Amino acid sequence: MAKPRNTSFYHTRFNRVKISQAKAAEILGCSIDEVQKYDDNGAPLMAERLLLLWDQKAVGVDGWQGWRFSRGTLRYGRLQWRPDNIINDRRFREALELDSDRLIRAFKNPC
Repeated sequence: MAKPRNTSFYHTRFNRVKISQAKAAEILGCSIDEVQKYDDNGAPLMAERLLLLWDQKAVGVDGWQGWRFSRGTLRYGRLQWRPDNIINDRRFREALELDSDRLIRAFKNPC
């Protein structure tokens, strides 16, 4: 009978982020065997945090509430943009340019 996996890393990878060992190895830049060792014996805290950040991270800038980076995409609600979509989406590009112009003006003219 196989030893039950009860490490924090395993639960983060398998239950929270829901990715395979191969995908975790790709994200962490290590081998699948190393991920297997992390599953069985635990992993450095930074490896676990990296998986959580890859899974979902809030943008955290005023005016960007509800926007998140998740799994290589920028998301707002059900909408999502990948790098190639952003380049090709003229309306989104223009909105980003307008927002960046507003930020630049705010930094040039502090209250």
